[in-house]
Amino acid sequence: MIVIVGASKGLGKELSNIFHKKKLLLISRSKIQLENPEHKSLTEDINNLEFSMIDAIIGDNKIEGVFFVVGKIYKNDNFNLSEKEVSDIIKTNFASVVRLSEKFISYGKLEDNCLLCYCSSVSTFLPRGKQAIYCASKTALNSYYYSLNAHLDKGIKRIRTALLILGYMDTEMSKDVKTFLPKKNPKEIALIIFKKFHNLNGKYYIPFYWFFIDITLKLIPRYVKKKLFNILEI
Repeated sequence: MIVIVGASKGLGKELSNIFHKKKLLLISRSKIQLENPEHKSLTEDINNLEFSMIDAIIGDNKIEGVFFVVGKIYKNDNFNLSEKEVSDIIKTNFASVVRLSEKFISYGKLEDNCLLCYCSSVSTFLPRGKQAIYCASKTALNSYYYSLNAHLDKGIKRIRTALLILGYMDTEMSKDVKTFLPKKNPKEIALIIFKKFHNLNGKYYIPFYWFFIDITLKLIPRYVKKKLFNILEI
């Protein structure tokens, strides 16, 4: 069975479509219409989700993969969010993912070589003056992944972990966000993940050209970088 947290829209929805031949547990805030009897759904906000709810649905199944695709962003995330909005972003994008992740790590129903996959963003390395809390929450997720990966390398049970640094996608969450490169259809991204599923293990830039952008930004002087992003207005 594959678990997708954040399965109702965008990349999560496309992953559920492309893995449709597998047994699936689809978790989302909004209700999902199921057509396959092998698919199960759980309608709950990740911040209120108890692991016992997940365990009850999994039953006797074994887990071969968990995708944390959930994400939260506010349009006015430009250093003027309320305390509640800041907390909401951090809990959804980071704290609740960590809480559930650690439950899965100690879970007795994981297949050997099970995948835990975390979805981050190129926003974590793009120097820009907006979506500050969203970027911070995803940067925290990156840091958690590196520590988790090192921790699991010392363990006996083999669990694969993957961190996906995702480029711009054409989703409801990003429809009003200006980007300096075209947004990719989530179907394209889901297909890449699907093809790599059994070998995913480590950090991946999707699409891969973001790797070269990240390296370039690390090498160029700060004043050049600042002028570049002022011109691009991102």
